[in-house]
Amino acid sequence: RGDGSFQGKPAVILSVQKQPAADSVRLTREVEKAIEELARSLPEGLEAPSFLFKQADFIEHSVNNVAEALRDGAILVAVILFLFLLNVRTTIISLMAIPVSLLATALVFRHFGLSINTMTLGGLAIAIGELVDDAVVGVENVLRRLKLNRAASTPRPVIEVIAAATLEVRSAIVYATVIIVLVFVPLFVLPGIEGRLFTPLGIAYIVSILASMIVSVTLTPVMAYYLLPRMKQLHAGDSPLVIWLKRADARLLHWSFARARGLLAGALLLVLLVAASVPFFPRSFLPPFNEGTLTVNVLLNPGTSLSESNRIGTLAEQLLGDVPEVTKVGRRTGRAELDEHAEGVHYTEMDVDLKASDRSRAQIVADIRQRLGTLPAASNVGQPISHRLDHLLSGVRAQIALKIYGDDLDTLRGLAAEMRGRLAKIAGVTDLQIEKQVLIPQVKIHLDYEKAARYGVAPGNLLRSLEQMIEGERITEIVEGNRRFDLLVRLPE
Repeated sequence: RGDGSFQGKPAVILSVQKQPAADSVRLTREVEKAIEELARSLPEGLEAPSFLFKQADFIEHSVNNVAEALRDGAILVAVILFLFLLNVRTTIISLMAIPVSLLATALVFRHFGLSINTMTLGGLAIAIGELVDDAVVGVENVLRRLKLNRAASTPRPVIEVIAAATLEVRSAIVYATVIIVLVFVPLFVLPGIEGRLFTPLGIAYIVSILASMIVSVTLTPVMAYYLLPRMKQLHAGDSPLVIWLKRADARLLHWSFARARGLLAGALLLVLLVAASVPFFPRSFLPPFNEGTLTVNVLLNPGTSLSESNRIGTLAEQLLGDVPEVTKVGRRTGRAELDEHAEGVHYTEMDVDLKASDRSRAQIVADIRQRLGTLPAASNVGQPISHRLDHLLSGVRAQIALKIYGDDLDTLRGLAAEMRGRLAKIAGVTDLQIEKQVLIPQVKIHLDYEKAARYGVAPGNLLRSLEQMIEGERITEIVEGNRRFDLLVRLPE
């Protein structure tokens, strides 16, 4: 049994679950097309369907955010490179490593059937600054060797100079790249959810770094051959920024060598302090993120009637509708018996869609909690994806769950109430609630086998008759139009 509503009006709430290998964004577009076709054929009195929550929106928003970070990182790299090199040609040669490496990474993804998601884009965003490292080392050494070759009394052929300059730094480039790759290798042996999350990030990072290494010893020398030898500024020295940094570095080195022991002792002390402070850092499996949608659960005592749950649920909808940021509210009271998360009619779940606001998510959630606190029910406020992750990790819809085991339900209830009182005093604890449990009356039937034998009644037949009277027996089928109903005969409740 159950009920549903949307914006305070009776409604049917439909959830669409995708197959594990399906593309969420593409599937959402297909569902939207199907809904548009359905809306055109609705009978009178029914409103067109409206979406409450689409995971595709969160996916697209996240991917766009990381893509913007990737773009901004590339722009910053270009600006910094030009400030240091102060040369358009060397900057272009170095920057070519970024698009070529990203293209090579995309080809590898396509070959192995990997998708572009927030984790793979995150790996590319982390690597964006390092993609030009190998190319910068190569082009800087080529430029230096070309300057020396031009100043020599008997200049060598340009192609030989570039080849020798590239080979000169090749070993350093390869060793540095291998060391960086080795740092990310442990990500591939992480078990469980951690491995599923971070493996794509590690693959994207490693593939792009290896691609940049190959670019630095193939494409970079070729571009240097065509762009650098005829450069007018080949005799020019370092840029003003590099000159200033070299002077500052020289002064810093002289100052450090004069105080070597003190610096070593200070560095060791700093390392020890950092290591000692690690246990005191806050920890969480995933950082909090804003999904743009909230999931609100309202729980009454088990056994509460559907009409009473609907009344409390309607009040909760009205309270949520008064929050300035709330645009849509959909409510489901109760869950079907075959539902993966089957619940009684005492359980209400609401999907709340939010609009952009000057208030932070924490402020909006605090406002909602304060409003729902006036209801005679326990409430929980979360986010759809975070809510599912919590349920997947711990089996409960919360970040922390404490379970007490025992044989006496009354004792367990007392301990739970005592623990709840203590936990409520801890700063930062919200949505604290005890899992609702009630005693279910049971009737135990014991047979008197002697009397049953005296009257010639077989115990098995007697138990079967009692079961039929209590649970009911299907005796026929009633047809009403296109619908069919089973007719059961049983004892009254």
